[in-house]
Amino acid sequence: MAPLCEHGTFGTRTLHLPRWASRLGIKAWQAAFLAVGIPGVLMAIWVWTLKEPIRGASEGLVTKQHPHPFRATTNSFMSVLPGFSLFALYAAGGMRAVATNLIAGGVVGWLMPPPPPPPPVETISLMEEEPAPSESTSLLEVLSPSEKDTPDVEVEEVLEVEEVMLVDANQVPPLPIKYYVQVANCLDSECVGEHRRLLSRQGYRTRIENAVESMPFREVRSQPLYSSERSAAVAEEINQDPGLNGYAQVLKPNDWYRISLGVFPEVDQADRLTKALNAKYARRITFEHVEVRLDFEHMRVYAGGYREEKEALRLKTYLERREPLFRNLFVTALLPRD
Repeated sequence: MAPLCEHGTFGTRTLHLPRWASRLGIKAWQAAFLAVGIPGVLMAIWVWTLKEPIRGASEGLVTKQHPHPFRATTNSFMSVLPGFSLFALYAAGGMRAVATNLIAGGVVGWLMPPPPPPPPVETISLMEEEPAPSESTSLLEVLSPSEKDTPDVEVEEVLEVEEVMLVDANQVPPLPIKYYVQVANCLDSECVGEHRRLLSRQGYRTRIENAVESMPFREVRSQPLYSSERSAAVAEEINQDPGLNGYAQVLKPNDWYRISLGVFPEVDQADRLTKALNAKYARRITFEHVEVRLDFEHMRVYAGGYREEKEALRLKTYLERREPLFRNLFVTALLPRD
């Protein structure tokens, strides 16, 4: 849309202002603001003449009008703003109320256990590194074997023997397991982002793992039908009925047809829909609900990464006290990422 210029052109059209507007020196863009603003001023004057109804008259609880409404509103805002809340507390109860709240806040902060420190960033290697050559070792000694390591025998007399190294199971280092607190199972990235922001606000890193689980559902479906026209007609009739909570579609698993109304997580919900369908189509078609298992993809949100389980348990207790969103947390052991 083209802008309204001073000469009164709007796109390819020309606006002709009244003569009184031209005499007052009003431009086209000023006339546009006046056309929008003047009705608002008139409506504000009309609203100002309206009388406010008595508060609580319909419930029988008449509230007296406050003598200073603006002052009361200001005090209400000051009581919730950081820094000004102390002034509102002083106005309500004096220095005694301020001192009581400060002492109570200090006692609560002193009794609350400190949060566990974030896990240190460390790298665990399962392979022993070979020692680097010293400064006194020459490059020739590193690249070529010494004379004492070379056997003084002929080549044809040397027998190649395959060496088998036996490793004691007790000497194998254990896998570097770390302990995490699982805080959420999310279905979308918005849920993951919300939990990551809450954990980052507390100073903890997060770990996201994708998981797929097979979950049981109940599918409401009809018995086999052998006519596509009949199946389509019944499905259309079900979809047009507002009393039936389901979306019917025709499937063809084999040489016959079947009407499916989707899957439901609760057995009671599937049972109610099945009974309603059988009551309406008792003489035409029979419905049933059977168990099916579907892959359920979700994302697990973890926090922590401690070498000891007790540190993860401390983090679990701390998060449950600090954030109302974190409930029913538990500690699990995971292998660290590469």
